[in-house]
Parts: sequence; C-alpha cells; structure tokens
Amino acid sequence: MMALFSAAGLSLLASGAFAQTYYVEPTSDGFLNLRSGRGTGHSIITTLYADDAVTFPEQRGNRLRVRLPDGEVGWSAEKYLYTYINLDGTV
Repeated sequence: MMALFSAAGLSLLASGAFAQTYYVEPTSDGFLNLRSGRGTGHSIITTLYADDAVTFPEQRGNRLRVRLPDGEVGWSAEKYLYTYINLDGTV
C-alpha cells in the first residue's frame, strides 16, 4: 500500500484515547533531545535518533508531549517528528 508522510502539525491530532505513532526526523545534529518540559530550558530526559518511534498523546502550541515505547514521557518540538498517512487518509 502506498503511503505519504506528514509533519506532525499537518496530521490528525491524537487524543488521550488515540495515540498516533510518530517518528523522529533526521536532524543536523544527528539526534533529538527529549525534554522534561516544553522548551530548551527544561532538562534533557533522553536522546532520540532518526526514525525512533514515539506516540503522541498531547499537543500544546508547537510542542508535543510524546511517549516512548518503554513508557517514558517527554516533550519535543513538532517540526522534528513525522508520521505516515495512507493515500486513503488513514494513518
């Protein structure tokens, strides 16, 4: 099945009942810091790499609260995450 991908801001918003899977975009630094709060002033929880998977349960402005497969939760800017959307509009 063919699929398109979309920046987090252009895709369907996930609610608490439906957490969509997103993936880390490749960055110029080669990594993405997951933080304890919204913004670079918050401490780094862990480091993510291109194509690492997270689920997205909440958005505030251009920041996403995401959950890692191990259950850890942190914040990222939405521009560093993407998802796949099927051509029929389903995710």
